[in-house]
Amino acid sequence: MSYTIIVGYERCFPWTFADWLINYADGFVRRGFFGQIMVLLSEFLKVNPGAIVLFFLLFITIAFFKLSWDLLFFRKEDLSPYALAIFSPFIFSFYITNPHTAVRKEIMFHVVLLFLILSALKDNVRKFRVKFFSILGLYPLLILSHELFAVYLPYILMVYVIKERVSLREIIKVKTIPVLILIVLSMVALVGAASTVPTDYKTVVKMVKKVNELGYTKLNLAKQFLTNGAMAYLTKTREYAKKDVLAVVDNYRKYYPQAFALAALAFIPFIKRLSVVFKNKLNILLFSLSLVLTAVLFTYARDWGRFTSVHLFAIFALSFLSEERVELSKKWKIAIYTVLPFYALLWRIPFSNNALPYKFINYDNAVHYIIDLPKKIVTIVRDLI
Repeated sequence: MSYTIIVGYERCFPWTFADWLINYADGFVRRGFFGQIMVLLSEFLKVNPGAIVLFFLLFITIAFFKLSWDLLFFRKEDLSPYALAIFSPFIFSFYITNPHTAVRKEIMFHVVLLFLILSALKDNVRKFRVKFFSILGLYPLLILSHELFAVYLPYILMVYVIKERVSLREIIKVKTIPVLILIVLSMVALVGAASTVPTDYKTVVKMVKKVNELGYTKLNLAKQFLTNGAMAYLTKTREYAKKDVLAVVDNYRKYYPQAFALAALAFIPFIKRLSVVFKNKLNILLFSLSLVLTAVLFTYARDWGRFTSVHLFAIFALSFLSEERVELSKKWKIAIYTVLPFYALLWRIPFSNNALPYKFINYDNAVHYIIDLPKKIVTIVRDLI
């Protein structure tokens, strides 16, 4: 992931690294809040905004793996039931099988969710509430950075439901009213972002020029940025997005159900824990809401695998909130570790476009990245100096 982030800075990938630099140079645009913060920090610190994004991504990647490690080993229990999920192509290896996802904005959701789950496990109710309400209060800003975050908000609420033991009948009560108010703020942010009319190319040019003025010239007025990528996509209409999905939907309908079925296999060994999580009808309702929002998202965006991987990670992480002990028999463990190499290497959750899930995962590139990483770091340091 670090290699991908550094190369992303060097080349400014149009769909990934440039997405973090969408800003308000020509007024409000959807997905521009984070990039505007980068612009303001750049002006204050006198450092080019690309470098600030680079260091932020390196920091949040470290945070992601540190929090994941803490969650996995929090209970100090046998992780055999989780082996298939941990080594599957959709939890941690998703960033290797689809390396460009390492610099997508949803990694912020992963970190927020992991942080909140660990708080639910470790902290008393008072400390948890402080952290939960802080996150929920700031969540509209994440939605203004990418409306995708609204789709996964129910998972944040599910952590609260589990910790506070809120039932469906207790939705309208004193302790839940602040939650409902903050949810409304997130919905206002979503409506504000979603209702924004498509920008024009003049706006894209102004965004690019603003970043250039502050010293980051990897993002420029080349054709690849003005006609392709995250910034250029802001100029597209909903009708265009629908037609774009329709062009690949037959391929998706054929292969994605197979990928989803393969992914489901990893959850069977710890299904008892998930049954505890979803025993609460309110959690079922929240989960269903997230799936409905995802179905809507599927009609406007091709990245079905990317969106699905976030759901799978969230379900995986939420299972650790259950205190249900899962002890596998010796036969179960032998079966899991026998199929593990095949399960980890012979298929993937397709990111987008060609949805064929059966592909040998070649980790040679990962080895190359590790070897080449020091050279890239030296190049970046020289560039910044």
